[in-house]
Amino acid sequence: MYDPSEALLQLGLYDYVWGNPALLQTYNANVQAANARKEQQEYNTLWKNIELAKMQKEQAELKAKAEREEAVRKADEKRQRDAEKAALYKQYNEAEGAAEKAAIQKRIDVLEGRDDTKDDYVRDEMLAAYDADKAAKEAADKQERDRKHNALDTLAKIDAAKRKAKTAEQKENLAKEIATDEVKYPHLTQEERDKIVADIRGIKTLDEMMQDAAQNAAVQNAGNLTANRLAWQNVLRRSKEPGYTPSTEDKAVAKKNNFYWDKKIQDYVKIGGAK
Repeated sequence: MYDPSEALLQLGLYDYVWGNPALLQTYNANVQAANARKEQQEYNTLWKNIELAKMQKEQAELKAKAEREEAVRKADEKRQRDAEKAALYKQYNEAEGAAEKAAIQKRIDVLEGRDDTKDDYVRDEMLAAYDADKAAKEAADKQERDRKHNALDTLAKIDAAKRKAKTAEQKENLAKEIATDEVKYPHLTQEERDKIVADIRGIKTLDEMMQDAAQNAAVQNAGNLTANRLAWQNVLRRSKEPGYTPSTEDKAVAKKNNFYWDKKIQDYVKIGGAK
């Protein structure tokens, strides 16, 4: 194939030998221009590819972001539908009468119409769970009613024993027995047992002391009064322990509350009167 540039090169070399470099210079200029055009084309192609890759990456990221947002939106909608259905299932389970149940069922059907799964077993399981919870609560309520009914005999037995207990020792023995013997004194909760024991010992339960402290907080000098009362209750509690001997601090607290320690009966006695 005829190549003009090749011919120009040959003529240029011939003229150059005879002292005329013009054609050879023209040839060199043409070659440089061609190389420059080629390099520019390659450069332009490179940047086009870079821009195309960048655009494709951005499009892929936008698509992935849109898919994530759509997935989140669908998940939120499903959670909302599930929450609505759960509330309706509960209402359905607790509804009274066919008309009320039918109205709730229509609302459930609307929600399930928007749910792609439409799994009947979900409804069955949820309703069964509510039925089980309701049955468990009813059983627990019945058990508590039965316990309170049975506890009446125990409370009557305790009242009789309290009337028989005259001395401090007899009262303390009764208190210990009630606190530990669940066979002889059954059907009592721990709270009930603690309150009965505290009543027999002549001291208040922690809840009662806390209530007193809260009430006295609104009265003048409530802080000192509450601290003194709690200290006195602690002294009384320790005085019931075997081998108790009052300390100087215990005697001071007792005196503030108009009591003194009687060595003969080994108990605190109210100053100027009976214990």
